[in-house]
Amino acid sequence: MSLLGNRSPRPAGHRLAAPELTRAPLGFFAEQLRTSLLVGGTGEEAEHDVYAIRSVIERITSAKTTLEQLPAPAKPEADLEPLRDALRRSDHRAAVRMAGALPLEALSESQLQEVLLAMSAAGPALNDNSPEELASYDLVVSIGERLGARPEDTRLAQRIGIALVRKGVTLYSLDRSEEEIGVYDEVVRRFGAGGGARGAGARGQGDRAPEQPQPAARRA
Repeated sequence: MSLLGNRSPRPAGHRLAAPELTRAPLGFFAEQLRTSLLVGGTGEEAEHDVYAIRSVIERITSAKTTLEQLPAPAKPEADLEPLRDALRRSDHRAAVRMAGALPLEALSESQLQEVLLAMSAAGPALNDNSPEELASYDLVVSIGERLGARPEDTRLAQRIGIALVRKGVTLYSLDRSEEEIGVYDEVVRRFGAGGGARGAGARGQGDRAPEQPQPAARRA
């Protein structure tokens, strides 16, 4: 397997509904308990409900009602939920646009890490040479810098290195060769010519990174 993996474009227009588990988790669990563990009518439920599952369902339903009455989450947590929902629906293009509009300076370290992980997945999922694909790689780099990435910080540096190489391949596919070379120069500047994030990324993918990225063919 190569560092970049399968570069075949994903089908366009692929959209999924957000699962009930993430849209309304308490309601989901209450319904699962109700349909899986309660049997018969009300009288039969009471007779067979030796583990008092009905009371558990009532407690979950009560917690759901209480949660729905709470004030909306404060920013920036409230801004992250639409991004999460887009990812759950595999709407990676919308997710990248939402991430690009986030006030990164207002996010906590854990929130930055969440967005970085999301963008690390969104770009390769798009895989269509689009502005959003390029933007996802830029976001990985900028968020990594906010998190204080260093070459010796292997996990974070690996994500940044892979994002830069993927950006270079995308620019190659778009015939933007000067920008492509600039990106590879940035990889060398950050991580050195023979290792760093690219080497770590290749080891994570079960392959050895080349001394200089050389895409074999342009994407359609």
